[in-house]
Amino acid sequence: MNRKHARFALSGSVADKRREVNKAKRAPKLSKADFDLLVGEAVFKYSRDLDRAWAECFNHGKLSKEVLARYAANPGARLRAPNAIRRQVAPEIKRIWPWHIGPRSARLNGAYLQRDWSNTFAGEWYQSDDITLPVLYYVEDGQGWFTLTRGQFLPMIDVKSKRILDFVLIDAKSYTAAAIRSLNSRVCTRFGLPRAGWHFESGIWKKAKLLGGGAKCEPWNDVGETFAERLGLRMVHSLPGNARAKVIENVASRVQDLMEGEAGYVGRNEMVVKHERVQAAARDVEARRVHPAEAGFLSGDQWTTRLHEICESYNSKPQDSQVIGARMSPDDAWESCQLRNERGDVVGLTRLPEDLRFLLASHKEIVPVTRNGISLFGGKFRYLGEATGGLQGQTVIAWFDPDHPETLAITDLRGENLQTVPRNLPVDAYNGFIDSPDLTRASVGGVNAHNGYGRQRHSELRAKYFPPSRVILADPGSIEKGREMKLQRNRVMKNPRQALTGGETEINLEDRLARFRSGQNSAAVVKDFLK
Repeated sequence: MNRKHARFALSGSVADKRREVNKAKRAPKLSKADFDLLVGEAVFKYSRDLDRAWAECFNHGKLSKEVLARYAANPGARLRAPNAIRRQVAPEIKRIWPWHIGPRSARLNGAYLQRDWSNTFAGEWYQSDDITLPVLYYVEDGQGWFTLTRGQFLPMIDVKSKRILDFVLIDAKSYTAAAIRSLNSRVCTRFGLPRAGWHFESGIWKKAKLLGGGAKCEPWNDVGETFAERLGLRMVHSLPGNARAKVIENVASRVQDLMEGEAGYVGRNEMVVKHERVQAAARDVEARRVHPAEAGFLSGDQWTTRLHEICESYNSKPQDSQVIGARMSPDDAWESCQLRNERGDVVGLTRLPEDLRFLLASHKEIVPVTRNGISLFGGKFRYLGEATGGLQGQTVIAWFDPDHPETLAITDLRGENLQTVPRNLPVDAYNGFIDSPDLTRASVGGVNAHNGYGRQRHSELRAKYFPPSRVILADPGSIEKGREMKLQRNRVMKNPRQALTGGETEINLEDRLARFRSGQNSAAVVKDFLK
């Protein structure tokens, strides 16, 4: 008590000084200059690492004197930012970092819209995307062995019910717009057209001509329209990298969950989480030490069959979903979430008859007919024949069906004068008639048919416009002599042996054979015998 009384007397007050003492112990509030300095160093120089930014600023005296004096006696402050400083600076670093990465990163890590699915019905929107599955399977490599691939899995779903309607598995690292159109045609043929349209991502789904991208719409016709516009439907695309906007991303995640434990499963991030036994088996297959089936991998056909079973399992499994609006399976949602009329009857989907299938399946484009026929998609498909020969230098409308690329339907710009042209495939540079004679003959025939139009028209016009000739007057003796020459020439050509033997009509073979056997004048006998 005496000591406390002495301190109170010395200070001149008996007030409680603990608040002031604790305030002196607390870290000071950073000034605007110190705050911006630490944030800038951490974001732009040290990739969000606040400890390195603090050490740089503290050890080199870049901070204010108040901050430096506060932590001068703390040896740990030279290496690591104090917690009081971290609490002030870290939230700002977190807010700025996505923008330092880029606008797309900032958009994906920022606020997003919440969507109301109550007015969306099953069958209104179809959605598709490409998915690289976490399972290896094997296909033939064309060189007597096999190659392992994860392939490209393209499912098409109904958005509201999240039901997988169909899929295609491509045994390659990439896919084409033709595969997407074929899948879409197959789904629409089986289930019907969507009531509203399709929802795809960007990239090839938006830029490919087969999917409506790059179409040139002329002011006097509707050739530039997409297959969706021809049917009175819409086609929308998500922003690049905006996975939250696509319901199929959630479907893909759930389907991949069902693949865990499958033969050849390598995980969704095999560069980080390595399934060592599977990767060792893959190396044995690549080195041709073991057949892929013996190593535990499925073939392409087996994996496709297994995928159908996995998709059926997913469609029948109940799930909680804000899109569906209740806990039910995609199969049940497909049935119960359909659009209904006032009587409660389901409003069915439109199915195109076979005669109108071209409106959905065919790609429509204005193309020129060149001396080498019609070329589509950068020369990947070339068509020529008798029909194109008479259209060189003109412009036509091409109707390309990716399911049937062996032929191409063409019309004039009015949509009239429909003709079908066969595809002309390239042939081997040297061994075409040896390795693939049928293909070579077909290609040569197409070229000849294309070029034959000009030859035929030239002959017709040449005969029509050949200059008239004069009548020749000749004496009867010359005419008679020409006729006699023609008659004798015909007699000689009918019996050329008679002309060579000088009038001998019968050949005594027995006499010649006897002379040959006797050895008399052998050379002359042989020559005479061989006549």
